[in-house]
Amino acid sequence: MTEERPAQGRTALGIVGWAAAAVVATGVGVAALSAIGAGITESVIRPLSQSEVEGRLAAATAAGDAADRGGLDTPPTSAVPSEGPAASESASPPPSGEPSSPDEDAAAPPDPERIDTVGGMVTARCGDADVVELVAQAPAQGFGVDVDVEDEGDDDEPLGAVTVQFESEELDVEVLLICSGGVLSHETSIDD
Repeated sequence: MTEERPAQGRTALGIVGWAAAAVVATGVGVAALSAIGAGITESVIRPLSQSEVEGRLAAATAAGDAADRGGLDTPPTSAVPSEGPAASESASPPPSGEPSSPDEDAAAPPDPERIDTVGGMVTARCGDADVVELVAQAPAQGFGVDVDVEDEGDDDEPLGAVTVQFESEELDVEVLLICSGGVLSHETSIDD
């Protein structure tokens, strides 16, 4: 019977060794899949979740508001007319450090409007002098994006209008954004 105990010990040791090897192999596999999923050079582009988009939009809006209070004439994403009475009549922002009055809070820019198309997404709002402020644009997979700001004003598009064009090999989607009376409107056209 003494010969059976060493055989049982070797069997138990073999089972423990096999289990340990399985745990190590599983850990290595999970680590490898994580590295591949995250990208070896960390340059993987992944889509943002709805909450991440909303957070970034809120941060960009807050940063734009802070820049306006800091003495900048326009947010970086707005189309601003270069001529005309509206450009010279704009009120100057309060000096930095002074609290804003309740009347200024009432004149805050409207919330951006999101427009979804088959070619992508556009987020915009109306700014001063009925100028479209393009907050964001994101092409759908397989599409590229081109933005045109109407800075001359002609018969087809008023001054301050913005055209966002999403282009793929199969479709061209054009979104024309116009502000009139502080109200944003859009027209979407699709060409095959």
